[in-house]
Amino acid sequence: MTLVTPILARLLVLFLTNVSFCLTAKANGILKSPNDSRTYDTFTLNNGMEVVLASDPTLAQSAASLTVGIGQYQDPDTQQGLAHYLEHVIFMGSQSFPKSNALQELVKNNDGFINATTEAQQTNYFFRIDNNQFDPALAIFSDALKSPLFEEEFTVKELNAIENEWQLASQGTSFAIYRANALTASPNHPMRKMGLGNLSTLQDKENSNLQAELTAFYQIYYSANIMKLALVGKQSLPELKALASKYFSKIPNKGLKRPVTTEPAFTEKHLGKHISLLTRATSRTLGLQFPLKNNIGNWPNKPNSYLHYLLASEAENTLVPTLRKAGLIESMQASFTPAKYGIDGSAYVSFVLTDKGKTQENKIIAAFFNYLELIKSSGISQEYAQTLKNILTNQFANLPELDALNLATLFSRNMSALPTTEILRYSHYFTGLDKNAVQEVLSQLSPDKVRVWHIGDVKQTDIPLMYAQSSYGIRDITKNEYQTWQSTNFSLMLPKVVKTINTTKIDSVPQTLKHPQKIIEKPGIQAQLMHSQFFNNNQGITGVVLQSPLYQQNVKHHVMTNLLFFVLNKDLQRLIQEASLQHQVYLNGTQNGAGDITFNISGLTERHPHYLNQLLTLFQGMHFSQENLDNALNLYRKMTLEINNASLPARAAYYSNILLKVPPFIWNEQEKLDALQSITLRDIKHFHRQLMANIYIDLFAFGNYDSKMTMKMATASRALFGPTKVKQKLVRQTTFTPFAGNAWNEMISVWQDPVFLKSSYIYPEKSLTVSTQLKLLNSLFSVPFFNELRTKRQLAYDIKSYQEDIHQYPAFTLYIQSSNTGLQALKQHFDDFLERFKNDLALINEKTVTEAKSALLNTLQKKPQNIYIESNRYFTDWLNNNEMFDYNEQSIRALEATSKQDLITLYNRMFFDGYMANAIIQLRGAKLKHTEFFTWKDATKTSEKDKLSNIK
Repeated sequence: MTLVTPILARLLVLFLTNVSFCLTAKANGILKSPNDSRTYDTFTLNNGMEVVLASDPTLAQSAASLTVGIGQYQDPDTQQGLAHYLEHVIFMGSQSFPKSNALQELVKNNDGFINATTEAQQTNYFFRIDNNQFDPALAIFSDALKSPLFEEEFTVKELNAIENEWQLASQGTSFAIYRANALTASPNHPMRKMGLGNLSTLQDKENSNLQAELTAFYQIYYSANIMKLALVGKQSLPELKALASKYFSKIPNKGLKRPVTTEPAFTEKHLGKHISLLTRATSRTLGLQFPLKNNIGNWPNKPNSYLHYLLASEAENTLVPTLRKAGLIESMQASFTPAKYGIDGSAYVSFVLTDKGKTQENKIIAAFFNYLELIKSSGISQEYAQTLKNILTNQFANLPELDALNLATLFSRNMSALPTTEILRYSHYFTGLDKNAVQEVLSQLSPDKVRVWHIGDVKQTDIPLMYAQSSYGIRDITKNEYQTWQSTNFSLMLPKVVKTINTTKIDSVPQTLKHPQKIIEKPGIQAQLMHSQFFNNNQGITGVVLQSPLYQQNVKHHVMTNLLFFVLNKDLQRLIQEASLQHQVYLNGTQNGAGDITFNISGLTERHPHYLNQLLTLFQGMHFSQENLDNALNLYRKMTLEINNASLPARAAYYSNILLKVPPFIWNEQEKLDALQSITLRDIKHFHRQLMANIYIDLFAFGNYDSKMTMKMATASRALFGPTKVKQKLVRQTTFTPFAGNAWNEMISVWQDPVFLKSSYIYPEKSLTVSTQLKLLNSLFSVPFFNELRTKRQLAYDIKSYQEDIHQYPAFTLYIQSSNTGLQALKQHFDDFLERFKNDLALINEKTVTEAKSALLNTLQKKPQNIYIESNRYFTDWLNNNEMFDYNEQSIRALEATSKQDLITLYNRMFFDGYMANAIIQLRGAKLKHTEFFTWKDATKTSEKDKLSNIK
């Protein structure tokens, strides 16, 4: 479990989706949070390319992001998907660096990350890498953008990857919605194009040669003056500026005016429609879509954010809790994307429906429109605006720093739409209420402009959906339906105006502890405290594990533990929103790796004792009724069945955990569904009472707490639950013991088209040294593996290798997802490459190994970007019962001691001497159902594998 994930996700959402404060810092015109210690600069190269620089001497890795102001909308009709195809092949050799994928190899060898995205109106290339390799990486990166070779013998090979990527997307719900939206929009709008591309859209045609069109597209659109560049690193601003000038000033400026889509996405005849979309999702979604004029220029007044604040309110008698209390919806989400289609965009409100809600969609729609009328009549007020302003002010004042790569992409992706100096604060800057701007948006959210989406297992979907494995139907909204929506039986109210605290006045505690300290250890309770080694601010994270032997005692208890979360969820939503908006406290609940219920509290610490008490009080005092149990049972059933609709990598990971009994994944779907059938209201009440008497509280606090506050949270929590039968902390021991020669081979047929093969090679001893060596080995292995199986052999789009720990045993895992090759052949490709890499590893020079090791060490030793990232290592050790809290230090020592010969010895021992166990997951899709699963008797090479058994 990673405690930092929820808050980082919130930070990115705040930055990238929302569009006031008392305190603002400034660096060379860039307006930033007072929490931001970095220095910034912005300038324009002589070729017209706008550049942003960010310098932070504490960084271990540097990052670059370049955005080109064109995307799928610029595809020629004759070669749809061309922009995406160009993004795939641009790094397959350039004039000064002709080797294909040279940048990817350099980045991966130095503990980095590289990717690119092609969107409707822009294309983004980005990477991060060890500081020492930033200069050579920028040399390759810029040369590919300046003078790509586009050698046809390499580029055509990437078409199979495009095809595989499309096939993966074509069976998913998101792509089906995207295509249905396009096909029910204006036929003149470029969203109609199949921007992802596949083998049918990207090929030579009459009067259209693919290779010629690729080259022409690059020559026309890849112009420096519509490119935006961001560089982030430990280098000084003058050094970063020199790098930008050295490598990017020679990209030609073709004087291109950035293309702008001026065609409206929806005209009047495309509105007032019901759109039914058939998908495999186990839950039904009701969506309300409205065309929205591009109002991004009003971002300082935030009309969209203002309305979102009111629509998403969890306050009593507002829209969402009212519909949830009525048993009609599980959740609601609202989004405003004003520039999504060019000169216009859309507002989209989606409701996840209960079974009851499926039959009462008109009641939900009526409630929504009547709530909008309430906003129009009494919801546009200075009081709400001041509340929103205070919330954004507090968020900005305490905003943690982003990592280098997310900071770089944040800049380059927004430089065309926003003033560069405002990008860091635009999500939080609010000049105040503009009533006219809010009313303008509200006027567009009217019944006559709505497109009503019905997504899931729906009827009347007899139109095949081009390029997606789905179907849809479309019909007019009737006059009777419009009349039905005019009134509602619900007594809806707007939220009360709430007071927010001034978070800039919260004191910080001196960070004196250098090692976690036990604050209390008594029967039934333990609490530990650790201070930040880098950040003396007012933020912190507390994790509370409610240990109990009951959770995993049997499958029925496991299921009832999950049901508790579903029942708790409705009451929890209001508390979560109150804590986050009023006090910048973020609440989260989950099951950890041992199956124990865990609650996390992060953010500003002053109110943590209060909210921890509120959270545990809700859990301890849960109310059960037949209605909320039935709803929880239905939700759990859907959640369990939804694994069948997950991506193949996610399904394989799930089946692997089930196969190897990795907690809490002890039981398979059928076992859980069978247990679900027998659970009664009496059962869940009895289980909850038993649980309250069998809980051991284990608390870990990190950051802005002193021993007194930590003690208060721990003792108050223990007092709330009362006496317990569990006096000592539970240390669970796994029964999983792999031996050299053990094997598991799970073979499953799936409805999706592709096949998926995952092979985990498990070292049969618990060894941190081996885990560390396998991480280093993968730095050298992953790119050749990718290049050979994807680029050269054209087997798949999704190919990966990585190190992991399974029950704390080191493992090296390979996976591949393919639409054109059977499982037996894929396994043979794995074996062939593993054999070949033995020689390749021996030929890798010492310098390359040293650089890869240095990059990993820099990552382990670097200063964390913020207190939440810093806390990760301590929470990981805490959850793994490592009371020395030294996993990071041990990893550093093991890595420093590792030599190239150590890697060779380990590789040979595992893959040639057979000193490993092997767990294989095979998923055979419908397109390749005629092919056979791999079995050991089919292997062309035997040796140790003769000893392995098959488990189906």
